Amino acid sequence: MTLTDLRPTLKRLKLSGMGATMDIRLQEAETQHLGYLEFLERLCLDELERREQRTLERRVMAARFEQVTTLTAFDWSYNPAIPAAQLRDLGTCAFLRRHESVILSGAVGLGKSHLAQALGYAACQQGYPVVYRKAPALLADLSGGHADGTYERRLRAYFAPDLLVVDDFGLREFTPQQSEDLYELVFWL
Repeated sequence: MTLTDLRPTLKRLKLSGMGATMDIRLQEAETQHLGYLEFLERLCLDELERREQRTLERRVMAARFEQVTTLTAFDWSYNPAIPAAQLRDLGTCAFLRRHESVILSGAVGLGKSHLAQALGYAACQQGYPVVYRKAPALLADLSGGHADGTYERRLRAYFAPDLLVVDDFGLREFTPQQSEDLYELVFWL
């Protein structure tokens, strides 16, 4: 049997992570004189890593971030008054396990959107489902639900993820209906 013969079997078993790294792992096995179990372990870890990466990619796509960013990519020197240690602690997502809410507030241009999306990405990395929406889009969606009778379903959809990130909150004055919708959203979260 050759590696070419093995690839269709790996594909049928949905082990493409193993298939992608098989050449490298075979070389390592030869040069490092790996035992069978160590060789198999490395292949299994390759498969596991590929699956975890694909799961993360699906979570990030479902979140619909404007940009994927991280806390490490944030320029903390831009404004030394930003509580970096506290925000890094939020990146552990312990607040999600405690079922707590977080509000990032401050003047325009401080990096709140970057930080909010970075916290959302950290949650995705840790296995949490996340939804990111700009407040005007979220309110427009809920308004559409009032118009077509799907308000309850749309509202429940925002309760489904473990983390809902609402960005650009309060940049505009809310209509009475938008205020009620926000109350419903916040009250039930």
